[in-house]
Amino acid sequence: MTLPTVLVVDDHPGSREYVARLLRFEGFDVLRAGDAHDARQLLDAQHVDLILLDNMMPGVSGLEFLTTLRAEEKFHDLPVIMLSAVSEGDVVKQAKELGVRDYLIKSRFSINMLLERVRDNLAGRNPIIPS
Repeated sequence: MTLPTVLVVDDHPGSREYVARLLRFEGFDVLRAGDAHDARQLLDAQHVDLILLDNMMPGVSGLEFLTTLRAEEKFHDLPVIMLSAVSEGDVVKQAKELGVRDYLIKSRFSINMLLERVRDNLAGRNPIIPS
């Protein structure tokens, strides 16, 4: 049986490794990327079932990266959960327009909440950001 693969994209090494360890402990296969370029290389080389994506990254933001991914048919429906420090309405609105399934604020999510959202999205029970 193949484990679900989650790609964690975050420029902050501590945040990236914390989430990756948590997911690995819960039985997920985890890939890690520190920026959009590395994330793209991983996506081109390996199958990914879900992306946990930070928005505020140097160079290419999470939303800019997602815009380029959504332009490609093979990534159009890939579940993405934004995990960001930004909670501004415009950013959340743009994320929703790009098909982000869920949006968690880094300072407000719990471990259980994150795991529940990941499992729900992988099972097709995505909450999708409310209007």
